Amino acid sequence: MWHALEAIVTIALCAVICGADGWVEIAEFGKATEAWVATILDVPHGAPSHDTFGQVCAALDPDQFKAKRLKAGWDHRYALQVLAS
Repeated sequence: MWHALEAIVTIALCAVICGADGWVEIAEFGKATEAWVATILDVPHGAPSHDTFGQVCAALDPDQFKAKRLKAGWDHRYALQVLAS
C-alpha cells in the first residue's frame, strides 16, 4: 500500500492548521475527513496511519522540502485554498 507524498503533506498541514497536535491526531483528522479529502487528493487507500505520517515526515529533509515548496509556489495560501474548498 502506498500514499502519495502530496496527500500526506496536505493532510498533515490541514490537520495542524485545524489544531491537530501529533501524528495520532493528524491521522484521526485524515480519517474523519476522508470523504472530503478524496474529493481533492488521490487517496486510493484511504487516509494514512499515524505511523505513515511520522515516518514520512521524519524522512523529509526540511531544507530540500522548503526549497521545492517555494519553487513550486506551495505555501500557506495553498493550504487555505484546500481548506476553503
